[in-house]
Amino acid sequence: MQSEPELSSETQRQYANSRMKTEQLNYLSHQHIEVRLWHEEITFVQVELPLLEKMFDLLDRQALTPEAQKQFDALKSHIAHFYRLIPRLSGDIEEYDQTVVQSWQNKQAVPAGLRRDHRYIRQEMDDFHADYTRMKRELRAFVALHESFFV
Repeated sequence: MQSEPELSSETQRQYANSRMKTEQLNYLSHQHIEVRLWHEEITFVQVELPLLEKMFDLLDRQALTPEAQKQFDALKSHIAHFYRLIPRLSGDIEEYDQTVVQSWQNKQAVPAGLRRDHRYIRQEMDDFHADYTRMKRELRAFVALHESFFV
């Protein structure tokens, strides 16, 4: 049986570098795709928030009980929270994405701290998604309980 020829150390080094670059570019590409998904989620919420506010405009607030008024105020506060949160979160994501894109375009090594930044932003987006989902669930429950107060 013939064994495969030994690769020179230079060829092995080039192969390892090429493989490492491919893995890094794949990593950066996946990060960029996730960033696009985050942007889409934030954009969707930006479109939906004004619609939720318009729905509140249809509510006859005078007819609400004090407890229902507290719930209404809490929901309005949650909506205001998302309006304040979106610009900060969008800025963090945009800054992170610029680093990812620049590294990918220049075929640079993954910058130090990029993985940490990604974990941080992913946690922020997971929290954003969970909080927004909870707020919408509370809103649906409020509307179902008080639908007779909508004009």
